[in-house]
Amino acid sequence: MKKIILIGSISDFGGREVEVNTLIHILNKDYRVNLFSTIEMTKKTFALKETKIDWSTLNDQLLKINFFIRMLAWLTKKKSNSNLPLGCFISNKLSNQLFDLNKLCLRVIKKEIDNVDLVLFCGVFTNGFFKEIVEYCSIQNKIIIFRTTGTVSEIPESLKETLRKISKIIIHSENNSQIFKTNNLNNIKIIDQTTLLEKDLLRIKIGNTPELIYGYLGRFSKEKGILELLANFKESERQLHIAGSGPLVHEVKNLCENNVNFNFSGALLPSEIASFFSKIDVLIIPSHEESGPLVGVEAMAAGKIILSTRVGAMMDRTNNTQNQFWFDINDKQSLLTSLEAIETLIGERLISIRKELRKKYIDNYSKSKVDSEYLRLIENLQQTQ
Repeated sequence: MKKIILIGSISDFGGREVEVNTLIHILNKDYRVNLFSTIEMTKKTFALKETKIDWSTLNDQLLKINFFIRMLAWLTKKKSNSNLPLGCFISNKLSNQLFDLNKLCLRVIKKEIDNVDLVLFCGVFTNGFFKEIVEYCSIQNKIIIFRTTGTVSEIPESLKETLRKISKIIIHSENNSQIFKTNNLNNIKIIDQTTLLEKDLLRIKIGNTPELIYGYLGRFSKEKGILELLANFKESERQLHIAGSGPLVHEVKNLCENNVNFNFSGALLPSEIASFFSKIDVLIIPSHEESGPLVGVEAMAAGKIILSTRVGAMMDRTNNTQNQFWFDINDKQSLLTSLEAIETLIGERLISIRKELRKKYIDNYSKSKVDSEYLRLIENLQQTQ
């Protein structure tokens, strides 16, 4: 069984970790999959949820192979009286003076790559060691796949030749691919996201409700537009269910406590996500920037109307459907106009749009379809190597 290493700046929380988890489930059937993070990550990461694979981090490997680095990290941690993992203290003043940490890091990364047949880098090309990883795979004639996460708004001139050395760049949507095509990068493949919660989401019944309930599910961070959404919604009589977590959680919670129409759930377990979707009729995506987002695919599987900013893959996902409800997060009136447009829909038309979105999910984003796209891509790359 051939070995694949999933590598990138993978931490304990975030959308990238969910996507990595999905990739592990897809590939682990036919390949031996290892996970290697170039930043601090623990066994609590969502990337490892319900998986049985070998994993490690760059920091862990450095601590293991060098006694003096481990000792200096321990002394730095003790001095700072911190509860953070030991790996967070590797880059301290004395270690930086005594060792070429960058050189040691690259040595560890190269050793990991030497032990596998294929490298799948999941992240963005501004992540640490991206260029070095691609260049080393090229020298060693290793297949390397780059799964982009986040919005790619610009490709630095210094990286264009490096990107051409990648076996295949996987992008979420046609919209996201334009920047690569503009820069004459033809080694791209569009594969969008799927959801491991598909079975439960497809069970949700599609029917009429007397009053539309709106919902937000995602990370509470600046780029997600959650604070602007709550500010624009606070004078409305509409019911808004909010679930998620992130750096803005205290601000979000405070705003929800002061509005009887806001229902705050906090972070949800994967097993609770279908229940969240069963309570709402319309999912709102207020993001300033996205590559997906995954919650948009989940809403399609659940058969929910989607009201979104024009970000990431959302325009491609709802293309050729009746679900054309868009707004500008910085324009309150555009949000209100779209809300009113949804609320004027006659019952049967609302149901028709919801069924249409679910059908498009099944036809284009189902787990079986996305699984086969990845496995077919890897098989083709192996045959042409």
